[in-house]
Amino acid sequence: MMVYIYAPNGNCIVWGGWNIPPTGGCTNVGTGFNNSWPGNWDTTVNGFYTYTLPLGAYGLAGSGNWSVTIQNAWTGSSVATYDLDIVFDGICEGDCFIPSACNYNPFADLVNNDLCIFADDLYSPPGVYDCDGNCLLDFDGDGICNALEIPGCQEPWACNYNPQATDPAPPSDPCSYPESNEVDCQGNSLLPQFLAQPQDVTVSCDNVPESPPVSAQPAPAALAYYGLFPESCYDAMDNVEFSFTETLYPGNCPGNYTIDRYWVITDCNGLQNAILQTITVVDNLPPVIVTDLTPDTLDCNDPVFFTPLLAEDECGGDWSVSGEPSFVFLPGDCVGESVQKKYTTVTDECGNEIEVEQVLLIEDNDPPFWLEEPLEQIFTDNIDGETFDVPVADDVCSNFEVDMTTTYNDGLCPLSVVLTRTFVATDQCGNASAPFIQTITEETDLEASLASVTPVTCHNGNDGTAEVEFSGGVAPYTVDWNGYNPASLPAGEYSVQVLDANLCSVLIDEILITQPAPFSIDLEAIIPECNDPESGQIVPDVNGGTGNVSIDWNGINPNAVAAGTYNAVATDEAGCVAYAEVTVAPAEIPVSLELNGDTEVVQGDSAAYYYEYTLGSTYEWWYSGALEEQALASFAISVLWDTTGFVCVQETNLEGCVGDSVCLDVTVLDDVWSVGEVVLLPRLRAYPNPAFDIMTLSVPAEWVGHTYTIFNALGARVDDGRFEGENHVIDVEALSAGQYMLKPQAALGITFQVAKRH
Repeated sequence: MMVYIYAPNGNCIVWGGWNIPPTGGCTNVGTGFNNSWPGNWDTTVNGFYTYTLPLGAYGLAGSGNWSVTIQNAWTGSSVATYDLDIVFDGICEGDCFIPSACNYNPFADLVNNDLCIFADDLYSPPGVYDCDGNCLLDFDGDGICNALEIPGCQEPWACNYNPQATDPAPPSDPCSYPESNEVDCQGNSLLPQFLAQPQDVTVSCDNVPESPPVSAQPAPAALAYYGLFPESCYDAMDNVEFSFTETLYPGNCPGNYTIDRYWVITDCNGLQNAILQTITVVDNLPPVIVTDLTPDTLDCNDPVFFTPLLAEDECGGDWSVSGEPSFVFLPGDCVGESVQKKYTTVTDECGNEIEVEQVLLIEDNDPPFWLEEPLEQIFTDNIDGETFDVPVADDVCSNFEVDMTTTYNDGLCPLSVVLTRTFVATDQCGNASAPFIQTITEETDLEASLASVTPVTCHNGNDGTAEVEFSGGVAPYTVDWNGYNPASLPAGEYSVQVLDANLCSVLIDEILITQPAPFSIDLEAIIPECNDPESGQIVPDVNGGTGNVSIDWNGINPNAVAAGTYNAVATDEAGCVAYAEVTVAPAEIPVSLELNGDTEVVQGDSAAYYYEYTLGSTYEWWYSGALEEQALASFAISVLWDTTGFVCVQETNLEGCVGDSVCLDVTVLDDVWSVGEVVLLPRLRAYPNPAFDIMTLSVPAEWVGHTYTIFNALGARVDDGRFEGENHVIDVEALSAGQYMLKPQAALGITFQVAKRH
């Protein structure tokens, strides 16, 4: 920056700059980058720099105009921005030396008329006032200069009021006033004003506005106009009074009607203003549905049911359903799902209607279920060949598929497996059933037990057997007897192992095969009785054997044998045999002799009977049809006959041998019958054999096939029978000792007595 200062005396100085030389012939007090003055201005840094220059030292003086020129003196910058303040201290402006000037100074040392101030510079209009502000001309002395006097209406409330008027209005142009008390001079209404004016509106019945708070004020024109008067009521009361009425006019339906609202305001001057607001209420709202229209979600198995509609009329009228509802069925993503819609038109009394949509969301959230479930645990011995039942599924809403997965695991035995089948039913909506898990296990419950053991039949034999029974497991089975044949075992202890196809095994040990004790038979001979050469006996003595033992006597009766040598073979129930031989010695048997006595007697007769006497022998008598009277020395007897009967005797010799019974049949005749007639009657003949407890009957031929009954002495029936032939044998061993009667069918009976030997 290069600075030039010019003084009124014509002198000038220049300083500063960088690489541009000064012009104009001013005194160079330090320019250029080598002589830049002042020294602290030798910088390129932005900043504020000051320096005081003594102008008198360089010959700068004089009254007049001082000027300063600033030049960019650096060619390296096309643009330089400076903010330079030049302050001149100690300079005197001078004084005005013109006598007509208001600031004239006749004693001025330095004349500077540029500083003169005149009356026209102080007051307007020019030529009217002096330097003190007094009128140069005021003929009427009212303080208003003649040039400034203005005639006009001086009443502020007049319409032609002239605030500049200095004199009253001339008669030709008197004061004028407003046309009425409701307007001012400009025609502005002086009536009080509504600050917010309710507007006529048409609204819906649900949006009828409340009566608004109406605010009002005196008209600003009234305040302004009456404010021109010396006094005004508005100075003490600037509010207004209100009155309000509202009238309702019904329309053609409950929701259509009209409301008139009328406000009147009055200010303190009695000025009034009014406003009418007409509200036209229309029912343009359809009925409001009270029923919750949120879509209902139903299960596909639930009955389809739309909630009955309930509605309200916003405007207070009734509502009804128009026409019949319509229905829309929209299929869902799967068979079991759908969207069902019901459309119903609801109308109010003003004809507003709304179509109501009700939505049912039918969802299939029910998984298939198992209708039939087979066994969950199955044990089988044919896991590869057997067909196993599968569960049967059902779904109430849609079709479904049943998937089965299978896994195999090791069983309990080396080769056994466990098959697990998992069934899951999935319907068309993706709902999956609970898994049904079926476990099929190969039988590992191999059980084996000893079914039977047959001992050796005969001592030292080898026909013992052992049989094992087994179940469970998987066929085929292997039975290991360690080399023995279980169907031909000698006595001893054995073990057996049973294995199935999966190598499940059961060991049975301590199987004991027994054998019977040694089997033998001994024979003891008993000689025959004396009276029966074949009454000898052979008594066996069996040792050992199994169960009942049968003896083969080679055709003889061991209880009735004659003297001789015999052998017997004993066989037990097991088939074991034993052999023995014995010799039976002969016995002496008494010879049957003649029994003497009457064979025909008359009833009530006494008869004696005699048997030939043998020394040392004893005799036993028995009879039928008579009473004993006397026995003579045992070999004779006397009886009293009552009915036809018999008398018998049996001899026992000194050796105790008993002979055969010897009997006589005795016919007893009464005193009516003739002997010839009696002989013609058929009758029984009895021949007792006490040795064998039997009685042989000689039966008439015509009685063969007839029945008979045996009664005891008390008359009780003790036996029945039928005559099988003309020689009929009766076994009396079972009868106790006593008197008996044998009564043939439709014929006379016979009596007999049973005596027991001790």
